[in-house]
Amino acid sequence: NLSMVHYSVFFQMCRAQGVGFDVKEKQGTLFVLHDSSERRSLGMLTIAADLQGALLTFARNLSVIHQEISAPNMQGQTNFKELVRDVEGILGVMVENEAQPASEEDSAPRSSGTRHQP
Repeated sequence: NLSMVHYSVFFQMCRAQGVGFDVKEKQGTLFVLHDSSERRSLGMLTIAADLQGALLTFARNLSVIHQEISAPNMQGQTNFKELVRDVEGILGVMVENEAQPASEEDSAPRSSGTRHQP
């Protein structure tokens, strides 16, 4: 439970697990403390060279944070695992899209964005 963890402990845990921001590389993870008084939620921003790298980092961070702050009997009762699965699903679609030959992409029908009513 995030509200039971003081931010200093949370950030120490993140550093110990390799979750942080590399100033020289300008890549990594930043946290946004938008509910600092009750500590029930925070924002996480991952920055990488590409979208796939950012999403991989995001999913890994969620998994690490879930393991660290959730009691063993809470594993699976939070939305962490579901969100990790969703991000992994997006990554899978990205990999599939990259594997498509360029000719398939060129011949795929494109939507004009307008609707026609019968």
